Amino acid sequence: MKALLVTALLLASSSAVHAESVGDLTRTARSLARQGHCASMQTVGDRVRAIDDDYYRQVFSVDPVIRACSQLAVPDPTDAGAGAGKDHLKSGDTALALSAGVFAGGVLALVLATKTQSAEQVTTLALAGLAGIAIGPTLGHAYAGDTWNTGLQIRLASVAVGAVGVVVIAKSCPPFGSCPDPGSGDLGAAMVLGGMIGLAVGTVYEIVDARGAATRANHRHLQLVPTVGSGVAGASLTGRF
Repeated sequence: MKALLVTALLLASSSAVHAESVGDLTRTARSLARQGHCASMQTVGDRVRAIDDDYYRQVFSVDPVIRACSQLAVPDPTDAGAGAGKDHLKSGDTALALSAGVFAGGVLALVLATKTQSAEQVTTLALAGLAGIAIGPTLGHAYAGDTWNTGLQIRLASVAVGAVGVVVIAKSCPPFGSCPDPGSGDLGAAMVLGGMIGLAVGTVYEIVDARGAATRANHRHLQLVPTVGSGVAGASLTGRF
């Protein structure tokens, strides 16, 4: 049983590490081109060409928006930052695979925990499952440098609301006593339900937004600044690393 879980997690991790989408990079390049960041767009193009030269020639280089911007980009041979920028581009597929893959592994671990008869394996699988569900959605954002993201904030706030609801229920209706204030108990139950709904919404949002976090990270790292090279006025790429 443990071997099955380890194999599933290793496969998910391997896919996340090696996933690289030329389509996602093309969307980033097109967005940069529309903003007039042509030198930055050209750097993204170099990354696409390194991954899939055929795709670069047949799709990327003939895209009307990208092609128009390519004719405006003036490379600066003295710019050392451009090479470094390519190494810091984030893949939306990798971010999504990390968030969704680890979360799915956590769900799988909990399912396996209900199928085993060994108390030790139940504990191990349950802990691994809860950890995957709690941490998984945030991993893609952490990869993109956006750990404290909106989805995580929604999840934490929802847990807090649910916890307060549990306290309200416990005070209004003690486990081994009467319920002197049933109205408060209803309020506590509503808070618990709201917390559960918020937790589900925050989890889905965080996983789905992982790809967007990578795109936003690329936009933060790639910016166009004016520069003057040896006798050539143009543009160069600088990065915030």
